Amino acid sequence: MNIPNKIVASLLVATSIMSSLSSQISAATDSENSFKDLNTASTWSRDSIVQAKLLGLLEGDQQGNFRPNDRITRQEMAKILVQLLNLPLETTASSFKDVPTDSWSTAYIEAARKAGMMQGYGNGKFDPQAEMTREQLAIVFVKALGLPINNDVTALNRFSDASSIHSWSSQYVAAALRAGLMTGTGSTFGATSKANRQETAIIAVRVHTQKQQMTSQPNPTDVPANNPAPAVTPVPTPTPAPSIPSSGSGNSAPPISVPNPIEQSLPAVAISRPISDLNFENTETSSAVLISKPIRNLDFSINQLPASATSKPITDFDFSVVGTPATLEVETLTTLESDLKQFTIENHKENEVRFNIGHINFMNTDALFSYITVYLKAINFDVTVNLDPSKKKLSITENEPAQGSYLKVSGPDSSRFKSTFSISQIDIDHSKTFTINDGEKTATILLNKNYSNLSDIVNVINQQLTLANVDASATKVGDTFTITRTSMANDGQLTFGGTQPNDFFDNNVYKRNVIWDRSAELEIQLGAEKANVLLNRKYDSLDDLALYLSGALYSSHMDVSISNEEDILKVSTVEKGSSQKFIVTENSDDRIFVPGTYSGKDFQKHNRSIVINDGIFTTTVVLHHNYSNAEELASDVYYQLSTGKARVGLDLTRTDLLKVVSKVVGKNVKLTIKGEDSAMFFDKEIFVGSGPEVDHAPILGGIRIVPLPEQVLSDRPLTPVSGDTDIVNVELMRSTTTGLDYAKTDYIYPVKNYTLGTEINTEGSYRLTVTDAKGQQTITYFSIETTYPAIVSITQEQSKDPSTSPYKYDKGDKLIFKTNNFVWKQDSKDELVRPPSSWGSFSRTGLEKALKSVPGQEGYTFGEGTILTTDELFAMDESYGRTFTLTLGEGANIPSTGIEIPRLFYDLISPAGLLGFNSFNLVIPALQPPA
Repeated sequence: MNIPNKIVASLLVATSIMSSLSSQISAATDSENSFKDLNTASTWSRDSIVQAKLLGLLEGDQQGNFRPNDRITRQEMAKILVQLLNLPLETTASSFKDVPTDSWSTAYIEAARKAGMMQGYGNGKFDPQAEMTREQLAIVFVKALGLPINNDVTALNRFSDASSIHSWSSQYVAAALRAGLMTGTGSTFGATSKANRQETAIIAVRVHTQKQQMTSQPNPTDVPANNPAPAVTPVPTPTPAPSIPSSGSGNSAPPISVPNPIEQSLPAVAISRPISDLNFENTETSSAVLISKPIRNLDFSINQLPASATSKPITDFDFSVVGTPATLEVETLTTLESDLKQFTIENHKENEVRFNIGHINFMNTDALFSYITVYLKAINFDVTVNLDPSKKKLSITENEPAQGSYLKVSGPDSSRFKSTFSISQIDIDHSKTFTINDGEKTATILLNKNYSNLSDIVNVINQQLTLANVDASATKVGDTFTITRTSMANDGQLTFGGTQPNDFFDNNVYKRNVIWDRSAELEIQLGAEKANVLLNRKYDSLDDLALYLSGALYSSHMDVSISNEEDILKVSTVEKGSSQKFIVTENSDDRIFVPGTYSGKDFQKHNRSIVINDGIFTTTVVLHHNYSNAEELASDVYYQLSTGKARVGLDLTRTDLLKVVSKVVGKNVKLTIKGEDSAMFFDKEIFVGSGPEVDHAPILGGIRIVPLPEQVLSDRPLTPVSGDTDIVNVELMRSTTTGLDYAKTDYIYPVKNYTLGTEINTEGSYRLTVTDAKGQQTITYFSIETTYPAIVSITQEQSKDPSTSPYKYDKGDKLIFKTNNFVWKQDSKDELVRPPSSWGSFSRTGLEKALKSVPGQEGYTFGEGTILTTDELFAMDESYGRTFTLTLGEGANIPSTGIEIPRLFYDLISPAGLLGFNSFNLVIPALQPPA
């Protein structure tokens, strides 16, 4: 999904600051017993935090903030124990070498040590800044309450992570569970998870409550009858605390005392129905698209030889025919001119020749002989013509007798012949005949003699193949002969037929001989058209393959376009809509396309809009993505609310609900939810708040209000607005420095005469201070940053391993990339820590791929086991970095002469998301050995 650009800060803190309902409840208290940042605490911990302050167990910082999500340290825990147990403070020197005697925590640490509550690590150190885990928390609080410890740890069995609870803490954790001091987070306990201040406050209040109850019970020892029992200090009636959801520490707060209850002002809250379908993305009309598998080998060639057929063994060479051939005779010729003028001769092959020789004056009988012979042979009469002048006799005789052959004479002078029809008389017939076809021409092979040897037979076959122009030849192989195609025309195939092919060959069809076949056959249908495409050669490039496939589909009347990116082919129909449907059949080679049906889509509207009005300002929330989960949907809604004008927020306690909460409290607060799709989510349109009106510090819309160090980052203009009517002063200060380190930024340039509702569109970092008539202030910090991150320099650092060479890039050497702005970092597996924004990301594989495209560096590699780390992190979120160190791995191949990346080398945009400024070239420096 494409969530709007640079909503970084909104998404990063969405789940930690969005308990708007309870934040407004605590804000309504507006007393010295609250903290400024109580609204950032989870709803289930706020009452305990207030109670812990009232009991003196935990305090805030000098700015009046509690910092609920900060980790609890050992020195802070020592102070809590002293306050909880009323331990006397020790003024002696520190017992630990890492705790200065003049430190604020020394007296508390010494008191806890002396009471046996907390000890050092046995090496003379206490480690006061170390953060406590949940199992360590269980130990100190069980000790503080003096709970019994035994070997019964069966209470731990209900946790799926029970094995992670150390043996030295398991009895204490079990005791804490039995006493109700701690619970788990759903099915887990999280023993090694770091404890934060808000869950510590909850447990501390529970320990205090149980301690009070224990001390309020009568003394079990005997009391003299004449002495009354000592009075018990009354305990306020406990007020139930809200249960804790399965988040954070997961502990359920028992009843605690809340002194000085006041009537609370509540915001207007609108809760939607549960949202189960997360697809709100419009479906555009699209083409049917075929996307291939990665094609990395373009060799689809076939190594093959033409068909070859070897005969059965031949040992008998007698194919003779014995008999009397057909003969036509003319006797007692007188004069040639008067005896034979017109006649026609035909044979069994349906050949005929007509003679009209009455008009010819032959010089002699030899001339007549030659004339008749030429005409008969011209149409394939295999005969012998004899003329005996002395006997005045002419005979026309077949050269070889053959079964069914004959000669026949007709015409005006046919009566001059002794017989007008003569048929061969066969006594013995050993002849064989068959045909050979090469796909175009056919040769009829006739073997009808008693041959001397097999070589003579082969010569006869070759003569007949040559006369018929058949693309084949015969060779002798032992006592067999082989017929072989001389080319791969017509798929290199041979077909045998005729009368007696089976006397010589086992099969009638012989196909080409394939040595290896890398070819791919594609069978693709589009509508009524079908294309059968054969890939059977080595293509020069993917462009070459795409061009060939495009031509093949076009010749099959398919109106498609083909594109290729890296090693993928994408075939799309030119026309769009669900009527466009590719079918890749099961006969198609699945190395290219996965068989199946691929259809286009018609337009369908899925997005929904909700219009929210807080009584003054309006924000329209549009759900227009196919969200991958409910948290993603909630983050998008929260972002739109935080950048809109309406003074509302989103409670993310349940992400499958849209729980819209007014940022203003009181009985006159009203939320109106309208819009064409609002009824799909909310049961009604108007939601109202309750309780007395309270004049809070100014509430702003159009920009999310957070204290330092959490700031808003935007890549577009911002327009802060407010519906408060008692604002007396607005101060907007600007710094030209952009980035995310706002805590160190000096805001020295005033934006003169700035009024709320005016768009802020100049790049820079800002501090906005709004003051009302009571002197209450709302301060927030934000930045407008549209500069796309870019690599500004690359430096190198040699490995300190003495086994590596200082004069070449090898394992352990480092390349340090500096950018002009923070970008998303990636972990060692090149997986994004957070979803990528329009800023791009810095990845090892992407960067290597980009640099490989530098001319002359195609063999470039960072090596196996390369590590990418981020050195300069944004303090508020470690997903961001500005300086990246690449530690080369085994087999790194970077030339010692360095690499120069040309100015505006655009290949760096896509793979790494980073581009050098157009004012200089980027250089990986050369390593120069000493002269």
